[in-house]
Amino acid sequence: MDLTKINPQELKKLSLKELENLAQKIREYIIEIVEKNGGHLSPNLGVVELTIALHYVFDLDKDKILFDVGHQCYTHKILTGRGKEFRNLRKKEGIAGFPKRSESPYDIFCSGHSGDAISVGVGLALFKKPEEKIIVVIGDGSIQTGVAFEGLNQAGFLQSDVIVVLNDNEMSISKTQGAFSKYLNKIISDKRYLSLKQELKSFLNFLPERLKKESEEYLKRLEKGLKRLFLPTTFFEEIGFRYFGPIDGHSLKDLIKIFQKIKELKGPILVHVLTKKGKGYKKAEEDPEYYHGISGKEDKSIEGVFYNEYVGKVLCEILDKEKNAVVITPGMRLGSGLKEVSERFPERFFDCGICEQHAIDFACGLALRNFKPVVCIYSTFLLRAYDQLINCCLLHNLPILFLIDRAGCVPDDGETHQGVYDISYLRFLPNVTFFAPYFLEDLKEMILFALKKDSPVFIRYPKDWGEFKGNTGKIEPEIITKGKDGILIGVGAGTRIAMDLNNKLKEKNIFLTLVDAKVIKPLTISFYRDLFKDNLPVFVIEDNLKEGGFGEYLKNLFPNQKIVNFGFESKFLGVGKRTEIFKKEKLDSESLLEVILPIIINQKVDVKT
Repeated sequence: MDLTKINPQELKKLSLKELENLAQKIREYIIEIVEKNGGHLSPNLGVVELTIALHYVFDLDKDKILFDVGHQCYTHKILTGRGKEFRNLRKKEGIAGFPKRSESPYDIFCSGHSGDAISVGVGLALFKKPEEKIIVVIGDGSIQTGVAFEGLNQAGFLQSDVIVVLNDNEMSISKTQGAFSKYLNKIISDKRYLSLKQELKSFLNFLPERLKKESEEYLKRLEKGLKRLFLPTTFFEEIGFRYFGPIDGHSLKDLIKIFQKIKELKGPILVHVLTKKGKGYKKAEEDPEYYHGISGKEDKSIEGVFYNEYVGKVLCEILDKEKNAVVITPGMRLGSGLKEVSERFPERFFDCGICEQHAIDFACGLALRNFKPVVCIYSTFLLRAYDQLINCCLLHNLPILFLIDRAGCVPDDGETHQGVYDISYLRFLPNVTFFAPYFLEDLKEMILFALKKDSPVFIRYPKDWGEFKGNTGKIEPEIITKGKDGILIGVGAGTRIAMDLNNKLKEKNIFLTLVDAKVIKPLTISFYRDLFKDNLPVFVIEDNLKEGGFGEYLKNLFPNQKIVNFGFESKFLGVGKRTEIFKKEKLDSESLLEVILPIIINQKVDVKT
């Protein structure tokens, strides 16, 4: 079977043996491409058979499949006519690593954040055509998010005609946390039930054919009774779902059989499928957390120390000394650089799972007990807990440090993971200290400062490598070089672009005062008043939206100063490396040079005349 030509119609013509061979080919193809391009490897290896079975049984020209989290969609993309394009997965102008409606009619919803798909599915099911089926595949720990439970509750109440497939691999990104995870483990591990179920199947094989059918019906009723006796399945049933499972998620025969059965049923149905994250690739099976999301081969050259890795080392130093410091992350132990923290200080490290709202409220409780909580969270996921941030943390002025990883433009993951909004939605909030360091020494100094402060502190940094400046860290805005022709201000990662741009301008005998802003709030008004006293043109570069950004803040405070802001326009940023995104959005030093150079030259002419 040619993977570049497979589509849902061709798939239905295959035999079971051919489907099994197809699964092996898809698994090998995913490994090949993801190891080259980067991407979510182990979760996709775990859902190959499950996705094939769904596409085989259901009619995707009328039925709809939603993935939650959407990074489980690689097999779906290959099966829906994008096998050839899959070679450009997560590349500039290539296909996205998540479902994308503009990419294919088979991608129903762009689900880059977890927990949303059940609620969306309930909405889709409400006024659907009678013969249409709505299927939600939820896995990688998404089921434990609050909004997923809200969706389940509404589906049960409305008796929505929706099929929820729970892909249970015992993992989110890191090992799944919490009581509900233990509940699911209890379902899948009760040996009494599993043993009796196998013995009942074996018993049927010894019966004459004429007795088998009648015995099968009787034993199905018996099995249902045994399931109720041994397994705690009543949670789903109590909220109105019909529960089927657990099912072997790597047996195409079993999966096809159960999906063909439930296809004829109405009302809310939950199919509990057991999969192995990283299936078929030994390294990913042994370490599914590490292989959850990997960088491509072209990403291996590192020019410095990555911010998240450096943060992890600094936090270990702090936890060694500060016995009341605790570290919290909502399911991002490895992504936030916290592996060593979790291993060395397990009693003061808390992975809350994909539950950002809970993570912040949990931190508030710890702060009320005079602990020093450090919440390590991606910029895009902090959006999910905005209410808790304002009404629980800031309203009570609690001393919580938020280390905001993946701030600014984010490589490879596309629109749903961009962190270009946080300056805009955080800087105007009360009771806030907000830093955007570039140099690693400054980042460390800011963390140490934050842990001594008795109010909330935000520190943002990108998914990128950082640079040591070679001297003591500072938490104030800093002049790097002085010049007579204008002022260039870098904010966070914008400082790197500003330094590169400044060097290009020097080659043209134009000398600017280069400033590393560092502090977004509270702004040191006296520093900028003194900086602007000669009324030279000012250029601000930031890795954030222009609207609501640092540059806009400066303009409001100094309305008579000529300030030109450079940041992202108000739109969704697509897939690409950070350098590619900067270049596309004309925020690279070459593009900025073309804009800034004429302004400075004209300024000089105006002065002379």
